[in-house]
Amino acid sequence: MNQSLQSARMRAYIQCLPVQHRGPEPHFTEHSISSQIPCNTTHNQSVLIAPIIATPDKMAKKAKARLLNVRLISMAMTGFFYTFKRPRTAPLMGMMKYDPIVRKKVLFLETKKRSK
Repeated sequence: MNQSLQSARMRAYIQCLPVQHRGPEPHFTEHSISSQIPCNTTHNQSVLIAPIIATPDKMAKKAKARLLNVRLISMAMTGFFYTFKRPRTAPLMGMMKYDPIVRKKVLFLETKKRSK
């Protein structure tokens, strides 16, 4: 067999092989394209391996917020409130603040969130 014909066949065969990855072997699923598919490519094409796409049920959950918005309600029962931000790990908030409805300083305490 002619040497140039043999090298041309070898080049065509090499181009039909899947693209090589560096590092550990990639993980294949039954939905991905792998090397079991027969190669019908020309000399300018190569077979590419389909990427594995993460689905929402397999992705990590989002982290909880570090700060909470809290509502401090007047203990004078006027319905007046202040809103503040506090760290999630801090104890419940309470402070003496001015209530304009009764026109004096009263105790304001953080209330629990009610479900809607």
